[in-house]
Amino acid sequence: MTMNKQLNQTDTTFIISLRTRDGTEALEVIAAITNYNVALAAYEQALLVYPRQRIALKQGNNVLREHLVPGMGDLGTDFA
Repeated sequence: MTMNKQLNQTDTTFIISLRTRDGTEALEVIAAITNYNVALAAYEQALLVYPRQRIALKQGNNVLREHLVPGMGDLGTDFA
């Protein structure tokens, strides 16, 4: 069962999640939000709460923003 089905989400849902070091899996979903501006605010707050974790803001399979921890090969990526 996919994460989307587990959380009963639609394609318009934005997901903020803690990711594995390689980014291939979600360790924990922090939030599932349907409004982009609210999701972006939640993502930015998650960066403050979890500064040493890889965090992604996704919509479906699309990564909109991703925070990579220094020492993982990159400082961060902003796809927006």
